[in-house]
Amino acid sequence: MKKILTTTAIAAAALTGAAQVNSPAPEGYRQRAIDMYNDANYVGCTDQMRYLKDNNPTAAELEDADYYIAMSALHLDKADAEALIKYYMWRYPASPRIADARLALGNLYMAQSRYADALREFSLIADKTLDRSSADRLDASRAYCLLKQGEYDLAAQLYRRLSRSKEYADEARFYEGYIAYVKKDYRKAADLFNNCNRAKAPGDMADYYLSQIQYLDGDYAKAAATARRLYTNDAVDPAFRYEAMRVAGESYYQLDDLSEALPLLREYASNTAEPLPTTLYMLGVTEYREGNYEEAVRDLTPVIDFDNAMGQSASLFIGQAMMRQANYSGAMIAFDRALRMNFDNDEREAAFYNYAVAKTEGGKIPFGNSVATFEEFLRAFPDSRHASAVREYLVAGYMTDNNYAAALASINQIKNPSKKILGAKQQVLYALGSREVMAGQNADAISHLKEAVSLRQHDAKTTRESELWLGEAYYANGDYADAQKSYRNAMTGNRLSPENKAKALYGLGYSLFRDGDSESASRYFNDFLNTRPEPSGLLKADALNRIADNYYKQKEFGKAASAYNDAYRANPSTGDYALLSRARMTGYSGNYKEKVSLLQQFIKEFPKSSMLPQAYIDLGESYAQLGNSDRSIEAYSMAASRYAGSAYGRQANLLLALAYLNENDKPQAVDTYMQLIRTAPGSEEGRQASDNLKQLMADDGRLDEYVDFINSVPGASPVGASDVESAAFLAAERDYLNKGLTGRLTDYLDRFPQGASRTTALGYAVAANSTAGNTEATIAYADELINDYPDNALVGAALKAKAEALASQGKGELALDTYTRLATAASTPEMLNEAQLGIMRTARDLGRYDRVIDASSAITSSSTPTARQRSEAAYCHADALYNTGDADSAKAQWETLAADLNDIYGAMSLYRTAQACYDSNDLKGARVAAERLIDSDTPHNYWLARGFILISDINRAEGNTFEADQYLISLRDNYPGTETDIFKMIDDRLNK
Repeated sequence: MKKILTTTAIAAAALTGAAQVNSPAPEGYRQRAIDMYNDANYVGCTDQMRYLKDNNPTAAELEDADYYIAMSALHLDKADAEALIKYYMWRYPASPRIADARLALGNLYMAQSRYADALREFSLIADKTLDRSSADRLDASRAYCLLKQGEYDLAAQLYRRLSRSKEYADEARFYEGYIAYVKKDYRKAADLFNNCNRAKAPGDMADYYLSQIQYLDGDYAKAAATARRLYTNDAVDPAFRYEAMRVAGESYYQLDDLSEALPLLREYASNTAEPLPTTLYMLGVTEYREGNYEEAVRDLTPVIDFDNAMGQSASLFIGQAMMRQANYSGAMIAFDRALRMNFDNDEREAAFYNYAVAKTEGGKIPFGNSVATFEEFLRAFPDSRHASAVREYLVAGYMTDNNYAAALASINQIKNPSKKILGAKQQVLYALGSREVMAGQNADAISHLKEAVSLRQHDAKTTRESELWLGEAYYANGDYADAQKSYRNAMTGNRLSPENKAKALYGLGYSLFRDGDSESASRYFNDFLNTRPEPSGLLKADALNRIADNYYKQKEFGKAASAYNDAYRANPSTGDYALLSRARMTGYSGNYKEKVSLLQQFIKEFPKSSMLPQAYIDLGESYAQLGNSDRSIEAYSMAASRYAGSAYGRQANLLLALAYLNENDKPQAVDTYMQLIRTAPGSEEGRQASDNLKQLMADDGRLDEYVDFINSVPGASPVGASDVESAAFLAAERDYLNKGLTGRLTDYLDRFPQGASRTTALGYAVAANSTAGNTEATIAYADELINDYPDNALVGAALKAKAEALASQGKGELALDTYTRLATAASTPEMLNEAQLGIMRTARDLGRYDRVIDASSAITSSSTPTARQRSEAAYCHADALYNTGDADSAKAQWETLAADLNDIYGAMSLYRTAQACYDSNDLKGARVAAERLIDSDTPHNYWLARGFILISDINRAEGNTFEADQYLISLRDNYPGTETDIFKMIDDRLNK
């Protein structure tokens, strides 16, 4: 309905001639204004009336001026129209135009949709003051306001009276029809709409409602024809034209005339802010049937949020559309949504079956238990025509579903499993056991793998693979004899792949080596070296080192040196152990000149090696063998000064003292022993120095001087230590080592502040409190050991425990300083590796990437770290490169690590590669890496979940909001972990 801005007709005064109209007198302004008003020149009328007000008008002329100015403002839709009309009504309350003014004000409120205000004004108009025409106009306005407020019965009463009005009968008929339509009295509404005059408003909109009534009656052809008259009329408001297109499109859809329906539904949807879900459903289904699968997914996506049969059907169609696009993971998610809804059993059955098909085509759903889904289908639809096929899919599901524990539980519930099911069970046990080995759960792995082996009649190859992993589990548990048996079993029958045969030979060699049978181990290491494809340089070097170790054990130094040389050449970058060992072999063979040359080569090539201190000591010994005392003393002095805080430095001082004695420089030897005792009184080397010094000074008759010296050194074992103190310590030690009790240990430390065994007791106290998580006590005991006994052999462990405690307290800088000090005090390669790992981790947390790069490089360039330590160091090195701007080198290193997704750092590296691509807007590269991660069988669920979240981000960036949201919803519902950050990431994305 158009805005109603009607007032009673304004009678113009009779014209007396042009002179009167053109007169500059007030009467002239008045007459010209009225003429202009009647000609709809409201701006001119306003101007003339304002001139009138400025030229001493009479009271009657002033009233006319205020009235016409207010009415003109109303027609011009001016902001002050309401105020001007109210002013007129206040200024001239007795005017005969008051009713006209109220009617005008009410109509203004109607135009502003202020229907209650309009009705209030209309109620103040006395009907008896109006003529018939004005009264009808007032009733029409009242009726419209009541209708807009939902007061249909009151409005209908007025429209029935107006149906007898010549001027308003058609309007009344239309709105009576509208009220009947709203009340769902469609027959009455159709009769009224059919009798409307469609040539003018509001009857020109009768077809809009008629088409919808015809659609509801199922007369789709008539509905389409009626709607067509409306949407082909350019004079109709566009909003109603698009609605008519919807009715026509839905009618053609019901008539299965998709070629007519599709363009109409598209036009409606693209020009409507919030299209009706039913229409979007029809549009999506039509797009699907026409082969427009991408458009079908787009149009159906908003519909799936409805928890009804239409939402269920929309999910099914989306899944089918994605199947046609070979997007099997997206299809699985859609089918999974459809099968969880119970509105239509046929649709649910179809969703179950299609889910199974999508799964076999390689589809994945975040942590979805396909096995459980297939079982649910068979329980819900045991007589389905798809049941036999789903049983086959069930068996395949056992093999491909990542949730092996759930798969095993499902298989174990089958009372009479078939041969095929038992074969699947063997595969599941094998997969579960191998993952448990990689996760360090060796006891569980042994149980599952032994059961897999017991099912040997089903698949010989799987049996051999299970034996191989069983060997790995036994080896990790230290059960070397059982490991040897399993490795040998794995190699029987030639069922292993070349790579796995090499792995079995390598494992068998190490099992024998750890069991003390290095000669037999060497044979298997040699077999390993001859496998094809050729082992990696790192593994080849390791096997050659073990072969060389056996030659050394057999005292075949020449062969050992040759094998160590082969090991060095196999992988020079980690050849520190091989080169140092080769140097030692040449020394054992009496060739000290070559040994010196090799040691000098070692010092030059491996400046960061954890074995560098030993190399300096060996160099000193070699020079001593060559009779070059000066160079020998120089080498020992270098080791003693450079590694003063470590056992290497203390050992070097012992050897330095002996070197001085060999040169008959007894005073210098005595000074060296005394200095070692002063700096490391509680160390093993300090006690050895004390014994040697006692002998020297006794030979010189200076024993009393020795006693005075020893008793003057804090921390040195006093001559004649108390038997009571010794007994107290031994009791405390037994309690701690045998029972884990620390009460007597604390009591000993309190009672004997200068006790001979205080350093050992402090070491126990540090270890006990570190294990218990008592960080303050750990730091206190460690500080005493570090500060009061800096050269004791236990200082390394104390520094490590202190650093870990500081890190757990969030004191990163102090932890980093402590790890740095540990690196200088480490007395073994293993302890130095721990120090470098601590430096690397703490520096990473502090953003000190230069330190991360240095520490990780030291780890990866040595042969002494474990495989896990090397992987972590390589990952952190790449992370530091990325954070310092070298993204290309970082991604290259991550890609190398990602070759092994069973290793946690391999999974992390592949994720970081994908995230780095995403951050640089390389969505294609990000998708390739992320899909490789989620398609893998990695046991690291956290990083698998991060991969699914990234896939969602990529889909959203590509405009695919359906898959983006559904991946997150599925992950939220299925993720087996409890990490809060995973669920926060999901919720943050879904709530945007």
